[in-house]
Amino acid sequence: MIIAAVVIILLNVLLLPAIEGRKVQTTEYSVFLTGVEKGYVKTVEIQDDYIYYVAESDGQEGYFRTVKMNDPDLVDRLHDAKGGLQSLQ
Repeated sequence: MIIAAVVIILLNVLLLPAIEGRKVQTTEYSVFLTGVEKGYVKTVEIQDDYIYYVAESDGQEGYFRTVKMNDPDLVDRLHDAKGGLQSLQ
């Protein structure tokens, strides 16, 4: 079971972005929050250990991940985000 979980995580992080032609960059949690506050973050997927998100700046879209922190106000912050999120999973 643990091996299957590791394989799924590796596929999500390494293989799928490569197939789709995009690279996932790792950022600090504070960078993610700043992007949310400024309205750059468009989609967010919260998983067990990481938060994956798409951010747009100057017309360019980027794919990112950051560590999941114990932040009880995160969902409220995302709902109140400037510009509004297109997707929250």
